[in-house]
Amino acid sequence: MDVGFTAGMEASLDAVAEGRTNWVELLREFTDEFNPTLAKASKDMAKVKAGKETNITCELCGKPMVIRFGKAGEFLGCSGYPDCKNTKEFDRATDGTILPRERKPEEVASVGTCPQCGKDLVIKKSRTGSRFVACTGWPDCKYTRPFSTGVPCPREGCDGSLVEKSSKRGKVFYACDQYPKCDFAVWDWPVPEHCPECDSKILVRKKTKAGEVIACPNRSCHYRRSVGKKDEEEEE
Repeated sequence: MDVGFTAGMEASLDAVAEGRTNWVELLREFTDEFNPTLAKASKDMAKVKAGKETNITCELCGKPMVIRFGKAGEFLGCSGYPDCKNTKEFDRATDGTILPRERKPEEVASVGTCPQCGKDLVIKKSRTGSRFVACTGWPDCKYTRPFSTGVPCPREGCDGSLVEKSSKRGKVFYACDQYPKCDFAVWDWPVPEHCPECDSKILVRKKTKAGEVIACPNRSCHYRRSVGKKDEEEEE
């Protein structure tokens, strides 16, 4: 982003609009500088795709980490890809220094034993935001599985369960693990309760301006209650 260039171009366009500058001459001056820059960018594009080198070392394989560019923005990726798929999020210090983010506690706490190698399983996050379970033996062991909500898929005749996923734009949702055989999905965390007002086999936990509520995922049904209200009613 070149703020000075943008301001100068706006002033030049104003001059064209006011009749003080010839628009053909303005475009000629612009393209004389822009075209060589565009040609250089096209030539160097492969270097950008390969990633920008850093002094950060991959803790899994020892190779240098590089800055890569994905749909969700910049991230650190191992230069040993595809043999090593280690990635990290990072921040920049005021002097431009790359500061890898520390992994969150939930990403390192053991959640079980790997069925393939016997090492610990941990919860990690994809670059688009959804959680998944992975083996700590990576890259020797590549076992992974989706993060399960523990709620059975409510679609008739389906024996799947709902797992956490995320769209390309980073929106988390919950879908059947039997996809594409079953395409059932909801945007909010599923709750294993039947709706008291319609035939929905699940409810969802939604965040609203008034607070969290338990609601029916069916658009034609308007059932909802505040979180904890059912428990209060049962105690009474």
